[in-house]
Amino acid sequence: MFQESLSERVGGYVSEKWFYTHLKVEKNEKLPRIDMLNLLARYVGAEDWQAFLSSVTIDSKPEVLTEEPTVAKKKKVQIFLLPVGILIIGGMFLVVSFFNKVESYQFCIVDQDDGMPIAAQNIEAFLLKEGESPLPLKVDSLGCLFIETSTEKLMT
Repeated sequence: MFQESLSERVGGYVSEKWFYTHLKVEKNEKLPRIDMLNLLARYVGAEDWQAFLSSVTIDSKPEVLTEEPTVAKKKKVQIFLLPVGILIIGGMFLVVSFFNKVESYQFCIVDQDDGMPIAAQNIEAFLLKEGESPLPLKVDSLGCLFIETSTEKLMT
């Protein structure tokens, strides 16, 4: 319909691609060619595009929407997410540290008769875990050995 009217009035033609590229979009990044602008200016009764621009007066500047609300919204989200993220990370750290406590045990081998430590170099001790190979433990010169484990109980 517009194409027919344009053809009758000025004897020109606007392609469908040009029409959808320049007129039917919300935000137009491409500038139209001057010959197309002259054609449209003649359609509305002006001699050419420059004459059309000089005949049109703009009372006020169009309202330009800025992206400030989006930036403000992002800052609000960041301000909210920062403490929440810190709380979540801190909570995870506390949970991990609570469940990964390392317990230290000390066993000293003493003589049953006099209660004195047995200071022998040939004492061998092994930590036996279910489903694992025996783990040899070092016994110090006072007959004591140290075990560090994350389990609460040592089974005897």
